[in-house]
Amino acid sequence: MRGLSLWRDQSVKGELNHRRGQWIAIGSSELNSLSVCLSNVTDQPQKVEARLYPVEHIWDYRSEPAAPLAVTTLTVPPGKQHWVEWRVALKNLPTGRYLRLDLMAQPQLLWHISDGLEPAHPSAFEMAPGKMKRFQYGPTLCYRVDPPQPCYGPENAINGVFRPHRFTNLWRSDPAQPLPQWLELSWPKPQRIQLVELTFPDHICLAYIHCPPFFRDPQCARDFAVEAWVDGAWHEVARAMDNYQRQCRLVLKAPVTTMKMRVVIEATNGDPSAAIYEVRCY
Repeated sequence: MRGLSLWRDQSVKGELNHRRGQWIAIGSSELNSLSVCLSNVTDQPQKVEARLYPVEHIWDYRSEPAAPLAVTTLTVPPGKQHWVEWRVALKNLPTGRYLRLDLMAQPQLLWHISDGLEPAHPSAFEMAPGKMKRFQYGPTLCYRVDPPQPCYGPENAINGVFRPHRFTNLWRSDPAQPLPQWLELSWPKPQRIQLVELTFPDHICLAYIHCPPFFRDPQCARDFAVEAWVDGAWHEVARAMDNYQRQCRLVLKAPVTTMKMRVVIEATNGDPSAAIYEVRCY
């Protein structure tokens, strides 16, 4: 998982008129530091309180979900787009869960919003005392983590959960690596398979009533194939082109007996990464 350092100055702003929180998936037991991208609209250094909480899941909108793991005060110099680091130095963290980074209200500061969407990493604001609410369409605020958190492993695609909840539950390829990318499944004994069900990601916080006509979610796979390992080689057994559906059922023309199958994503509807929430084979 990379830190999100892109910034856009569009209609959706990140002013800290209210307390704001960013969910961060934790895949490592160690968290050395967090950094946030902030702008200070005054000509004097400004301070803001930061808190790091354990949360039960991405819909845990309690302002105080538990005792904070760490609290600090960040100092932001005047000017735009400062990366402000917080050395949290946390060890022995439970993995496969979320933390939430909250910045308290500070109207002189702006917490920038990423150009890109980090899947399963929404943000929120405090709408009333004790209660958070999704911020706008749930964009990802600009932050960095050290070390990078491995939160999109292939095992997520077979854990039985096809939405982010207590963890991301998503396999996602490295956005720095070009497509095609593939996800492989294997069994200790040969399996007879004729149906493959796939669940691809979409923006869980985007209300489609606000989308333009014929909207296609960029994270959803567009062109992909299913291949089976037969007689020592990979053979294509199903293909889909120009897809925009989150859930796909691929019925093979004939059953195939194999110990390995893989889904090869050749193109998405715009996102640089291949991604799958769930694979089921019958």
